[in-house]
Amino acid sequence: MDRRVTPIHQSLLEVKTVAGVESRMAILNGTFAAAFTLGLNNPWMLPVAVVTHIFLRWLTRKDPHIIKIYSQYRILGSVYDPWPKRKQRTNMRPKGFGQGLLY
Repeated sequence: MDRRVTPIHQSLLEVKTVAGVESRMAILNGTFAAAFTLGLNNPWMLPVAVVTHIFLRWLTRKDPHIIKIYSQYRILGSVYDPWPKRKQRTNMRPKGFGQGLLY
């Protein structure tokens, strides 16, 4: 018997990008830039949006899944630790994992 081979195209595994940035973040950045620039008549928002886009493109080039990882980390309240500790409070992040930060 021959093994069954199913081709998987590389484009199905890659993150969808718009101008080098993950599509959700690019759309969010463009929406905020348009709202602040056109709606509030603040032309200084355009350079801020361009710098933000360049930063997001750098992050995406460094690791394409980094924005998804940070989004998932923001949703999770704590890191699972299977060993209970005597002084541990319920659902607190351990030190070094963003404990006490606003999100």
